[in-house]
Amino acid sequence: MRTFIETLENDYLTVQKVAEQSYGELLENAWSIADGVDLGDYTYPTFSLLEDLREHDEDAAIGGLRTLPIALEIAEETDRVTNSCTDKRWQFITALLHDIGKVSLPKQLLQKSSRGEEWTAQDMEATRPHAESGGKILFANGFPEVVCRAVAGHPPGAAPGPTGNRLRARQRDGGLPDDRTLRRQHAGVAHLAYARL
Repeated sequence: MRTFIETLENDYLTVQKVAEQSYGELLENAWSIADGVDLGDYTYPTFSLLEDLREHDEDAAIGGLRTLPIALEIAEETDRVTNSCTDKRWQFITALLHDIGKVSLPKQLLQKSSRGEEWTAQDMEATRPHAESGGKILFANGFPEVVCRAVAGHPPGAAPGPTGNRLRARQRDGGLPDDRTLRRQHAGVAHLAYARL
């Protein structure tokens, strides 16, 4: 049995690994995980919505793809510690599509980070409704209520900004993200794994 520290170290390695992967590699990994989770009738709608998100804001889609393996690992460890069983299908969909509501936000706002612009408090406030919008989008597409509630209730993240820009630049250049960025990414997915689905 792994200790808590060993679990954290393993999660950290997973964060580091997914931070280095391209969109295509992340997507391939998601399909592989989907095969093991058996999404059934939710497979096509899940990946179709992911593609809609990618077309609107690729960074948000990449965020979901990076969140997926980490959230599933945390959920598995939580199940082990609490002697419970999380439905991995719902955890998969929630992790992957937690930001689907961003399709309701203006591209101009979402692309500020890509252009190297700072986010204002007003920008952050404008993004707050994306979680609730995401729950509504999933509901309209026939996803289970438990998934819709989890997505609608996820807390807003930190504003993308220079750190996100540096991470993308370092990834393009083949460099690794710094420890602080990895820890922030890890903390950002923890709320998804601990949502008891």
